[in-house]
Amino acid sequence: MGRFKENVPPLKTKLEYGIKTPSETSIEEEVLAKEEKPAEPPAAIPADSFEDECLKSHNKYRDMHGCPPLVLNKELNTYATEWAEHLARTDKFEHRTNNRYGENLYYMSGSFTPTPEDAVKAWYDEISMYNYKKPGFHSSTGHFTQVVWKKTKQLGVGRATKDRTTVVVCNYEPHGNVIDHFAENVPQVGGTILKEEQPIKKPEDIAREASQFEEQCLKVHNKYRALHGVPPLKLNKKLTAYAAEWATTLARTNSCKNRNSDYGENIYCMTGGKATAEQVVTSWYEQIKNYNFKKPGFSGNTGQFTQVVWKDCKELGAAKHVSGNSTYVVCFYDPSGNYTNQFPANVLPPIR
Repeated sequence: MGRFKENVPPLKTKLEYGIKTPSETSIEEEVLAKEEKPAEPPAAIPADSFEDECLKSHNKYRDMHGCPPLVLNKELNTYATEWAEHLARTDKFEHRTNNRYGENLYYMSGSFTPTPEDAVKAWYDEISMYNYKKPGFHSSTGHFTQVVWKKTKQLGVGRATKDRTTVVVCNYEPHGNVIDHFAENVPQVGGTILKEEQPIKKPEDIAREASQFEEQCLKVHNKYRALHGVPPLKLNKKLTAYAAEWATTLARTNSCKNRNSDYGENIYCMTGGKATAEQVVTSWYEQIKNYNFKKPGFSGNTGQFTQVVWKDCKELGAAKHVSGNSTYVVCFYDPSGNYTNQFPANVLPPIR
């Protein structure tokens, strides 16, 4: 979408040789006249009507799942509109940071203006990928689960256009997609809720598992570091507590992002299974296949590998937080790795 102008040129009549006859002249002038006349834009949907129709579409789908209808919130409408206008103005498509509301985004570039139903249906159609037997968050179904989230009560709708681009932003209060609450908030069509019994772990069991994970994570790190002839790491309790705190935050906020700190950091997030220390650290180390030892330096697709084997790094903090069927792993490193101009001395090729 959005490529019609480049790929479908307008009709033109050009006489390169000879003298134009009266009939030829009239045909060319008629065609050129049509070219010069700007195409009429599609009829715009009034803002109030767009918001109301968007609400109507949401509630149509929510009703199919036995979830109560949403109501519009004017302050949320303003909030959503501000972000939609920002995205259209800056030609970006990204979620708002530090947003305490749920949020769905829709982007369309083309020769027609999408309706509210177009946007909401695109989100709802993710239902085809949702696994009710293993309820939980996944990036490919997050729009759908927010649309039908049972405990959400209010909706804010924003829309902005620029040239042939339309951006739709919807904000939700309370927000959906809360870890461990998918079973009761995302019913099947007809309102059926599937619940899975989760065993309750004792505090001592949790502590023991955490300790085992730390030790295993350290072991795997040092296995890979030995392949490059660099010194082994040691566990640091303070760093481990720091990592555990951030892993818990990621689970609570349903996010996967780095913490702003002075330490080196690797994170791993997974939904739909339980990850072992071996799987996590190996996934980072396998970035070695993208690393060019002849041109050492930082890259987004090798940064986790280079941190794992960074020679000057001495201490490790490792923690895992499991929430429902999602796993969050955080590792901190001291001193930090990935320093500019220090890659040749710290990221050594494997010993042959």
